[in-house]
Amino acid sequence: MVHEFAHATSAEEQESLIHQLNQIRSDVSSMYTIAHIRNTINTQDEFYKTEHQFFDQNLPRMEALENEFYHALVGSTYRVELEKQFGTQLFQIAELAIHIFAPDIVEDLQETNQLSTEYNNLLASAQIDF
Repeated sequence: MVHEFAHATSAEEQESLIHQLNQIRSDVSSMYTIAHIRNTINTQDEFYKTEHQFFDQNLPRMEALENEFYHALVGSTYRVELEKQFGTQLFQIAELAIHIFAPDIVEDLQETNQLSTEYNNLLASAQIDF
């Protein structure tokens, strides 16, 4: 989708791709939230444990793709038209995101996610007798 965006031939085409991307991000966010909640409720449920592990590994990859998109967005030939449609805040967010993310940290983010999940599972498995 980033390639399509970068090679779009009109502002309308880029606008459509932004809407598609936002829908994908919304769907992924919903799926992650469900997996996280279900995994937190029962850390022994293998299905949601596997789902959560999937997101631990792939959300950083998605962040890397999102960063590529932000590079394309900021450098868009149709930036003026897109700013009229989406506002300048989107571009400010994109510019800031470009500066705080580097593809080199994807593996570190994956490890951080995994360790955070292990810690949460450890806390959730505590059993206290009254």
